[in-house]
Amino acid sequence: MEARVQGMEYSRADAEEENVEELTAENRQRKHQLLTAAFGTHKSILQAKRRDKSRLKEEALGDQSGIGKLFEEAAKKTTVLTSAEALARANANIVRNIPPYDALATKPEKVYLLENIILKEEWDQQPNVGELIAAGTNARAAAEFQRSDYPLFVRTRINKLGSESDKGRDRLAHILSYITHLLNFKDMPFHAIKRLLKARTTLEHDTGDKETARLMESSKIPGVTLAKFLKLFTDSKESTRSREKTDLLISYILVLTLMADGFETHPSDIAADLKMIVPDVKSRYQELGCKARGSQNNLKISLPVPLTFPTMNETVRRRR
Repeated sequence: MEARVQGMEYSRADAEEENVEELTAENRQRKHQLLTAAFGTHKSILQAKRRDKSRLKEEALGDQSGIGKLFEEAAKKTTVLTSAEALARANANIVRNIPPYDALATKPEKVYLLENIILKEEWDQQPNVGELIAAGTNARAAAEFQRSDYPLFVRTRINKLGSESDKGRDRLAHILSYITHLLNFKDMPFHAIKRLLKARTTLEHDTGDKETARLMESSKIPGVTLAKFLKLFTDSKESTRSREKTDLLISYILVLTLMADGFETHPSDIAADLKMIVPDVKSRYQELGCKARGSQNNLKISLPVPLTFPTMNETVRRRR
């Protein structure tokens, strides 16, 4: 560019020549960008893109007043929440790792529905229901049943079957049967779960397959129910059961214990079956919306309505 002296007049042609040179510089930059995009290496293309993103063009901002307006608009779009508001919003967005529920239910038995836990196609596939009913209605069978390897919770509730109506007896027997299956699945070793995941496609449709039959017999869980457990309580990609899936399984068990005891239960028996301490089981019940009262030796768990779940700050405080 030619040097110029202040105070001297220059022709319009000279000014136009300078603009042409400036435009030529822009064109050169543009051509360089096009050449890089078309023929550059992967690394050079990424570098060019980063430069373009980081470059703040003056024409996009305008003058200083334009910059001020830009920051004002950004400030208006940014909402600063108080800690209470942030906590309320977080609690509203919590995805609970529990069975399906109706938060608007007006009766405890309507909060968690049995048909959402034991599906229709599973109901008639519970072979030990007859054994449970016999143990609950026959003294000799009851005595033998107490020496069986059924869970403690089931053995201590078997006598309830004798005082139920036919419909109520069948319902309770199915609940106790399903609790047994869930506990058996929870205690199943990981290597057995891996084998079952490989055979899952035949569990529902080909119960005559020898390998499938052997796996079903060893698990003591009906095929349709076992296939559901594998889908619901395992991580098929990892061929194992994560902590999150185990927590969900425990939630299903605890909901069924509430149903078995008329929505007021004592947690000591199921705590023994779960191999957990009572305070931890109490916390799990509270995550389901339950309330606890009494001392640890005489603790009662109930499900009040309307359903209320513990909030995030309450959960943190209990863990401390």
